[in-house]
Amino acid sequence: MTVFQGCSALTLDGKGRVTVPARHRDVLAAAEQNQLTITKHPSGCLLVFPRQAWEQFREKLLSLPLAAEGWRRIFLGSAMDVDLDSGARVLIAPELRTWAGLDREVMLIGM
Repeated sequence: MTVFQGCSALTLDGKGRVTVPARHRDVLAAAEQNQLTITKHPSGCLLVFPRQAWEQFREKLLSLPLAAEGWRRIFLGSAMDVDLDSGARVLIAPELRTWAGLDREVMLIGM
């Protein structure tokens, strides 16, 4: 399983895109995945998953009992699939940027 670690200070461009740091791009390329899923986290930040890891997380969410409906609503209801473009950038949807209070400066924290 791929684990991302470390912090990267990034900047959103005028279109709401952020460039994925080279060390993370290399890991994604090695796994032949330039596809990510971005979703809300209840603490007001965003979670970014490589698509395969997202699919595993989604399956776990779907297997939770009905009492966990609120968690599914937050994570699944706001999930957006994105692809790295030719400039290694991903677009963060306006709804997600608003949720996380992203304006210009962004901190990407690998976990």
